Amino acid sequence: MSCLVDDLTVDELPVDELPVDDLPLRRWDANACHKNLQIFGSECLIIHYKEAESAWVSVFAKYSVPSSEIGGLFYFEVKIIHLRNCAKIGFSAKAMAFCEKAEGLCSYVYRSEGEFWTHYTSKKGKPKYSRDDVIGCGVNLASGRIIFTKNGQPLDTADLFVCPSSPSANDDDDDHRLFPCVSLADSGDLIEANFGPNFKFDPANAEEHSNTKQRNSWDFAVCHNEITISGPHNLIVHHKGSGNGWRSVFAKYSILHNAVTESIDMFYFETPLDGAIQNRTGTYAFDKNGNFWVDKISKNGGEKFADGDTVGCGVNLANQKLIFTKNGHHLDGTNSLLLSSSVPVDSLFPFVSLTDCGDKISTNFGPNFMFDLANL
Repeated sequence: MSCLVDDLTVDELPVDELPVDDLPLRRWDANACHKNLQIFGSECLIIHYKEAESAWVSVFAKYSVPSSEIGGLFYFEVKIIHLRNCAKIGFSAKAMAFCEKAEGLCSYVYRSEGEFWTHYTSKKGKPKYSRDDVIGCGVNLASGRIIFTKNGQPLDTADLFVCPSSPSANDDDDDHRLFPCVSLADSGDLIEANFGPNFKFDPANAEEHSNTKQRNSWDFAVCHNEITISGPHNLIVHHKGSGNGWRSVFAKYSILHNAVTESIDMFYFETPLDGAIQNRTGTYAFDKNGNFWVDKISKNGGEKFADGDTVGCGVNLANQKLIFTKNGHHLDGTNSLLLSSSVPVDSLFPFVSLTDCGDKISTNFGPNFMFDLANL
């Protein structure tokens, strides 16, 4: 049977005309596919937007991302056969309605306009894709790192990680696990998936690409104009303003960038610090007067610090507990401090605020710290 799709001919049967016993496991799921989309092919890999209307609709794969306990790389590719405007390719939970675009709290997608989306957060300036391009999406099951490729070439996803609170393969309910997903928006859009084992991108290169991940540093683009960044790895911050007042700088990558260590699943960094942080929602900080700040609320119980001290800041991603240290010693007053569940972890960035002209700090984003993470 031949099916004419716009100016293309698909010589395959629609999935609803195939015997159930002949359906492969690695395929798109007819029960998790919007009615405006049709699955074609004996292997159920081709998706066609068949209706004349234009609206975002989605389809999910039959199988989910495996458990992190398995290790290795979970990866698939999608070839763009026909695309009028936009597409989104990546991973999402099936709890997202099929009439929605994959761009929600538990979604990790690559948009055709050149954007990565994670937890409603957009990272622009990425390569665009269109007809005849092959887009790859993967998850490093050990580290949780998201991988996107274009035409066999890995893209910079150094700061993209599956949030620890996201669904996993250990969830009993399919609605709360991550699945390969594609969202299309226009009539005539046509894509074909490849769930392996032969890809345009060599998954064996994924680990090598991951090992070249940049270490975190301070970001010139998110730095007050009276703060200077210096040093061979951009780790020194200096308040050079003409007067006093809070001046802040943020790290280039979110806290998930260096989230995985050999001993514990957490994020941590250290800095000899003389300064404090303004209190605001979504801020977690330790000031020089010994106060802990959590979502605008100040809590006493820490130790004061001054010139020569090294302050460490971390998050245990398994239990969401905040960690603060001074000169290599864990501060007990942090035992009850937790991240707010309303703030996505991958939207949090390390930062430092300095108040006086001449204040200066240097930073250590790891992996070797004064504080031994194994002691937690």
